[in-house]
Amino acid sequence: MPESTTRRAVLGLLAAPALLTRRAVAAETCVVGTWGGDYARLLRENIDDPILKPADLTVVQDVGDETPRYAKMTAQKMLPHGAVDIACLGAVNGYRATEAGLVETLDETKVPNLKHVLPNLRSTGFVPHIYSAQVIVYNPENVKEPPKSFADLLDPKWKGKVGMVSGVRPGC
Repeated sequence: MPESTTRRAVLGLLAAPALLTRRAVAAETCVVGTWGGDYARLLRENIDDPILKPADLTVVQDVGDETPRYAKMTAQKMLPHGAVDIACLGAVNGYRATEAGLVETLDETKVPNLKHVLPNLRSTGFVPHIYSAQVIVYNPENVKEPPKSFADLLDPKWKGKVGMVSGVRPGC
């Protein structure tokens, strides 16, 4: 790797799908805590192989569920370095990890593509790479006066008639 291309600069390329952990170690191997399945395949096909392999950086995917990944980050906070260099987390745990000091503060000079993140999706500790609309879906044959907002669903008339999906994690 050329001297001007630091490991952190290369990791900056990966920042879109992940969080840089607070205590990443400088080495030629980058451990990415991620979901498996199609998500892992997409990372490998679109980032690992075309971008990082040519930069002589080996990526090891630590595949698992998000809750244990976050728990490991918390448990390893006081260690000189954690078990992963990049941790893929959903927004809720991304905010939690940032507040708990588990991730580095993002620096636009190291992650220049931060300038492309929509202002309302920016965070100091992670970069969103997927976002989804939350919508209300109903059958017009069964619902004559549909709710117009999520707040409307708090009306007692909807009690026992509403189902919510918490969202599907990438790779599921």
